[in-house]
This record gives sequence, structure tokens and C-alpha cells, in this order.
Amino acid sequence: MLKNGDALSAQGWWVELVKKTSQKSGALRRGFRIGKLGFGLVGSYLGYQAQNLLLGESGKAQRRERFQKKAGQRVSSELGALKGVVMKVGQLLSMQTRVFPEEALRELAALQMHAPGMHATMARAQFKASMGKFPEDVFREFDPDPFAAASLGQVHRAITRKGEKVAVKIQYPAIRTAIENDFKVVRSATLAGQLTGYLPTAGIDEVQRGIMEETDYVNEAKNLRYFREQF
Repeated sequence: MLKNGDALSAQGWWVELVKKTSQKSGALRRGFRIGKLGFGLVGSYLGYQAQNLLLGESGKAQRRERFQKKAGQRVSSELGALKGVVMKVGQLLSMQTRVFPEEALRELAALQMHAPGMHATMARAQFKASMGKFPEDVFREFDPDPFAAASLGQVHRAITRKGEKVAVKIQYPAIRTAIENDFKVVRSATLAGQLTGYLPTAGIDEVQRGIMEETDYVNEAKNLRYFREQF
């Protein structure tokens, strides 16, 4: 028969086990989606090349443009849904004008400010979890539709009780865990580079630290206030 202390200990052990299992499955799920995206793009490219062989030069430019646009849409949609680190990669890719074709860049550019946002109900719940109150209990006016959404969170317009116009930034749920999972995938995928020294582990650690810092909205607000006062 378990005593109270033993029961609490067993319960804590079980909660921790469930949490770790959930984190592992989350990392596998995100890794699977990224791998699926990669294989899907390879398949699309092979299909595009097969069309060129069968149909010849006639309409080749149009086929290339359609392929590049569809590939860009596919990458933009999937990275936007995953958010976190992989979406940041998409944002970086959207600025590589010398590497990617214009059609693909146009689709990826949507990741800069117009990624898929949270449902209004989810955003409300996230706000309540952080502030202890719903937005309508804090602000005189609050727009439930975000005017911008990116890799870590989304931004809403609001008016305070004193009549001041403000921007309210709401972070996506479990985004820190998603970032940690993404870096687990990155570390696994780049293990050879780390062992040979071509991709130093310290470099990956530094990138992860920088992105994790971006999830600290309190610190970000302090920095914004400092720059406003100084400049």
C-alpha cells in the first residue's frame, strides 16, 4: 500500500514520463513532416523533369514557372504551419535573391509577416494563461485578428483603458519546446559535420541560445523601451 508521499512521488514520476514521451513524439513528428516535405519536393522535381523529357521544349518556360511557384507554395505552407526554427529558415531563404527563382521567393516572402496565425480562441487562451485575464478584461478594445504573424508569435492591435494604442504580441503555444525539438533534429542531421569540426557544436549552441532568447517577450519589451528612451 502506497503512502501519501509515495503516491505523490509516483504521480510526479508518471507526469515526468508522459512529458518526456510527448517531447520525443513531438520531435519525431516535426522531423517526419520536414522529411516528408523534402521527399515531396524531390518527387515534384522528378515529375517536372519527366514532363520536360516527354513534352520537349514547347512550353518549357511555363512549366518551370509553374513548378517553381508550386514548390514555393508548398514550402511556405509547411514551414508556416511548423513555425519555430524551420520557419525562420524559410524567412532566411526568402531573402536569397541570388539563389532562388523569383516565383519561389514571392511565395516564401509571405513567411516574413503573414504566416498562418492562431485561431482567435487559441490566442485568447494563450493571453489568459500568461496574464491571468482575457484580453477584453485588460483592454478597452482588442482586435482578435492579428495584423502580423511570424515564426514565434503574432501581433494584435489594442487600445488600453487610458486610450493608448498598443501592439499586443502573443506567443504560440509550446513554441520553446518546438524550438528544442527542431534543434534536436538539426543536431542529429549534422552529427557528421560536428564530429569533423566543419560545423562546430558551439555554433549550433549559440544559434539556439539566440532564438530561445527571442521567446522572452518580457526581455524584448525592456529592450524596446530602452531603445525608445535612448534614441
